[in-house]
Amino acid sequence: MKKLISVVSSLCLAATSLFSSFSAVPQINAAAAGDIILDLVPAGVEYELQGNNNVATVDPGATVKVNYTVKNDAVTSGMEFTFDVSEVSYVTGSLKAGRAYEAEMETNETAGALTFVMASSMQMTATDGATIVTFTVTAPTENGTYTIGLKDGARAIVAGFNKGETNPYQFHGLTLKVGESTDTTSSTSTTTTSSSQPTGDEIVLDLIAAGKTNTLTGSNNVAEVKPGETVKVNYTVKNDKITSGMEFTFDIAKAGVTYVADTFRAGRAYDAEMETNDATAGQLTFVMASSIEMTAEDGATIVTFSVTVPEDEGEYTIGLKDGARAIVAGFNKGETNPYIFHGLTLKVVAAEDTTTTTQATTTTTTTTSAPILAGSAQWVIDTQTVAAGAEVKLPVIVTDAADGGAAGFRVSFTYDSALEFTGFSWGDQYTAADDAILNKTDLYVVWASPNAADQVANGDVLYFNFIAPDAAGEYPVEF
Repeated sequence: MKKLISVVSSLCLAATSLFSSFSAVPQINAAAAGDIILDLVPAGVEYELQGNNNVATVDPGATVKVNYTVKNDAVTSGMEFTFDVSEVSYVTGSLKAGRAYEAEMETNETAGALTFVMASSMQMTATDGATIVTFTVTAPTENGTYTIGLKDGARAIVAGFNKGETNPYQFHGLTLKVGESTDTTSSTSTTTTSSSQPTGDEIVLDLIAAGKTNTLTGSNNVAEVKPGETVKVNYTVKNDKITSGMEFTFDIAKAGVTYVADTFRAGRAYDAEMETNDATAGQLTFVMASSIEMTAEDGATIVTFSVTVPEDEGEYTIGLKDGARAIVAGFNKGETNPYIFHGLTLKVVAAEDTTTTTQATTTTTTTTSAPILAGSAQWVIDTQTVAAGAEVKLPVIVTDAADGGAAGFRVSFTYDSALEFTGFSWGDQYTAADDAILNKTDLYVVWASPNAADQVANGDVLYFNFIAPDAAGEYPVEF
C-alpha cells in the first residue's frame, strides 16, 4: 500500500535564491511517461482532466482560487510561464508564489496576462501536488465554458541546473464550466437579507454544519443529522467587503437544540479581538470590533460552536434572536454593509435499516505513515456495511492529538473498480478546506495549513463518496 501522507518539505523553506534569465523554448505537447506534469487546478473545487484541460463546474460569478501545481518533477532550477486570463476576471493583486520551490519568484500582472519567473542556482525537486503559484479569478455570470491557458507565443520554460537544458513537461489548463452545477446553494435563492431586495453584492453569512452536506433551502442551510448527534456549527462569510465590526446573537433556545458548554469560540476570519458570550440561557452573542478595515477570505469561519440535537425526528433551526442587533460595519462605524444571513436547519433523521438479502460491503485497511512537519499520525479509512446500490460516504479518520498536529498532507488512494467514485467532501478537522486540491482524475487530495501552522486533528478529515455495487461482496478502498 502507498503511504497516506508524504513529507511536504517545501512547506516551510525560506526563499534565498537570486533571479537569472534563460532562453525561450517551445511548449512540449507530446506526452511521455517521464514528463513533468504542470496543472492549473481550482482550489476547493472538484475537477477532472478532460483532454488537455482540467474541468470544474462553478456557479455564475463565482470567485475561484487557482493553484498551479507540479508533479513528477525532475531536477529543476527555473521556469517561466504566462497565463492567459482574458476569458475570466482576474482579482488584482492575487498572483502569489507558492511553496513548491526554495527560490525567489517574480510575478507580473498585465491586462489579461499573468507572468511568473523562477530561477535559482540550486537544483530542486518539488513534492507531487505542490503549488508553484496561485491566483484568484472571478467567473463570468453568463453560462458557458471559460479556459485559462498559456498565452500564445509566451515563453514556457522548465529548466534543469544548466540553463541551456530543458526538461520535458505536460501542461494542463483549467476550464471553468459556468451554470451547469446542480448545487442548490446559490445565493440567488435567498430570501432573508438585511435589505428587502438582494442585489448579489451583499456579504453572505452562513451557519453551516461542519462535516455535513449543507443544502440551501429558502433562507436556511439544511443538513441531515442522526438523533442525539452532537454537531459542530461554523458561522462563515463570503463576498466580504471592508469590515471592521459586527455583532450577532444566535437563538439556540428557539431552535430546540442543546448548546454544548464552552464550545463558543472565535474563528480565523478576522485578525481582531472578538468577545463571545454564552452566559445567557439559550443565546450566543459575539462582538467583533477593530480599528482597521479587513476583508475575510471566502468560506472563512467567524465563530464556531457545538450543539446536540434531540432524539426525536424533526427539523430544528438555529437563527438570529428576534430584535437582536446584527451589524456588519465598515471602518466608519456609522456605515453598514448589506448582507444576507442564512440560518441552519438540522434535520434529524433516524438511521435506515440497511439489512437486505443482498449487501455490498466496503472494507479498508489502516496505515500509519510519516507526518508532514511534526509528530506522527494514524490514518484510517472506515469500514462500512451498506445496502446494495447505496450511496456511501466513507470517512477518512486521523488521530494526531498526541503528536502536535500537522501542517499539511497529501492523500493518494485506490478503490475497487466495481465501486463508482462520485467525489470528495471535507471533514471538520482541518481548516482552509477551500484551499485543498481535490483531484478526481488521479485520486489524490493535497492540503496545506495557512501560514504552515500545525493543526491537531482527531476525527473525520475528509470523505470518499461512492455508490456501492448491486452484487454482494467486499470492495476495498486503500491508501
